[in-house]
Amino acid sequence: FFFFFFFISPPVEQGGETSEVPYNSSSKLVHVKKWLRTKHAIVFRLSNGTIQINFFDHTKVIINTPAGLVTFIDKERKTHSYNLEDVAQSNHSSLSQLVSRLSYATDVVDHMLKSGQR
Repeated sequence: FFFFFFFISPPVEQGGETSEVPYNSSSKLVHVKKWLRTKHAIVFRLSNGTIQINFFDHTKVIINTPAGLVTFIDKERKTHSYNLEDVAQSNHSSLSQLVSRLSYATDVVDHMLKSGQR
């Protein structure tokens, strides 16, 4: 702890230069509304209706319900995006990892909604 404190504290205490960041008050910033840690993942519900699930095996599922899209980032960090309807209707073996994670996502989101964690 002392090592960390010794090297990190002086710059933090001294601060740094700041600059104004333009902010358009009419635009809505996307932010985390709720999050939940489970046995297998950390789940984020964003203000724009998107659900992001970061699994502890380093895969990620991002469900953009308003756009009807799902993005899957696999263990090799390759990104795959699909239309939600196409995933629901497909039996293709390449989607098996995504489908199992979507099933888990459905269970977790249902739990969040039923327990009042909106």
